Amino acid sequence: MALITIQRGPDLGGLLRRITVVMDGVVVARLKQRSSVRLHVPPGTHIFKAKLDWLSSPSLELRVDEGSQLVVSVAAGETSQTFSATFRHPERAIEIFQVQS
Repeated sequence: MALITIQRGPDLGGLLRRITVVMDGVVVARLKQRSSVRLHVPPGTHIFKAKLDWLSSPSLELRVDEGSQLVVSVAAGETSQTFSATFRHPERAIEIFQVQS
């Protein structure tokens, strides 16, 4: 198994809302600010997406090896508060990325 930690820091958007994290089409976390969850996942390729109301992130594809440990960060950052992100491109308003170790 591999270990993936998904974290949400003190972002600017969705102050009282939880970001939903989906892995391979299944909801695996609902994160409030300054929270995290640890997932034990089988080796292979996994697709992550983050959602907050009608806003979402682009897909993040991660290849994990047996015994690896990765950190993924999600945020409703400053860009999620813009008109363009909220109404023109809600499918990429939420940030999701792998944190480099």
